[in-house]
Amino acid sequence: MTPFFTALHAALRDKEQFKFTLTRDGDTLSAVILPLLGEAPEDLDENDAAAQVRGALATPLLIKTTPAEFDALAASRFAEYNSVRAPLDTAYQALIGSLEDAGKNAQVAVANKSSTVKAGKKSKSAIPKPTATQAEAEPDDDDESTPAPTAEGVPATASQGGLFAND
Repeated sequence: MTPFFTALHAALRDKEQFKFTLTRDGDTLSAVILPLLGEAPEDLDENDAAAQVRGALATPLLIKTTPAEFDALAASRFAEYNSVRAPLDTAYQALIGSLEDAGKNAQVAVANKSSTVKAGKKSKSAIPKPTATQAEAEPDDDDESTPAPTAEGVPATASQGGLFAND
């Protein structure tokens, strides 16, 4: 037979606590052992399978018997309790790991999309915007009377001195 505290240790997960409530009622001893799971992950939705498994992990153990029988039964009841909780804990840890991986993948996807959008914006901004002088100097397809620009961006008629009637 496994000693009581050895069975208790096996039933506890790392950093987990059990809260014991012992009540005497005549010749009967009642023990309620309640797992204290700590804080749930922030992104855990109460409708997720992980939340349901977490709820099952929080199920208390009740032992109600005489003190002599309690000594004999407690360790075996804890061993049974642990045999149910251990696979639940494994499933819960796997679900939480999957949720964390999905969250990380989503963050990477958002970061990649954001950097792609930023790169697209940078490539657009790398095209120089025409200045007012360049915009005025560019030939207009609709108006063929506008003089063609010279290398300095000044209309050819201005460099020849004929831009103003008084010149």
